[in-house]
Amino acid sequence: MTVTSKRESIIEHIRTVTLPLIVGTGDYNLSLLKITRRFRRPESYGNYPAVCIVDDIAVKYLRIASDSTYTVGADMSDVHQGMYINLIGYVKLSTNDSGDTGKMSTELNKMHSDLIIAMHNDITLGGNCDSTTLIGSKSELQWVEQGYGVIIHTYAIKYDFNPTSSIT
Repeated sequence: MTVTSKRESIIEHIRTVTLPLIVGTGDYNLSLLKITRRFRRPESYGNYPAVCIVDDIAVKYLRIASDSTYTVGADMSDVHQGMYINLIGYVKLSTNDSGDTGKMSTELNKMHSDLIIAMHNDITLGGNCDSTTLIGSKSELQWVEQGYGVIIHTYAIKYDFNPTSSIT
């Protein structure tokens, strides 16, 4: 019997349920055209706005019970520690932004807002974790001359698991 790990369940929930909430209506500014786990250069996604989920960040674990139960993060109650993921949002301008108008900054702010709203729609991510916490963000304007903007959000996802059970 194949077992799906908690990590995989969490990431797939974000990919298939959470991020598809960003549809450009209601509380959302943009409508995502690409959601992927394949990290590439900004100009390689083809459809924009796009979001890439990256989960290759080191994680600490703390054993919390004698029955081999662990929590992600080095502290049981610190929601700023956990399984870290990056959501990398990409926007592309249809016209060149000379920098004076702030078009790129505006589009990145829209992506920033949309990601926060979607990720806080259900902080248990379908019951797969105890909490989801935004711990940092950064805008990248280094591709602005080509019309691309990048925003990186880092989230800490807190959950407990027991490696001796069927779900880890």
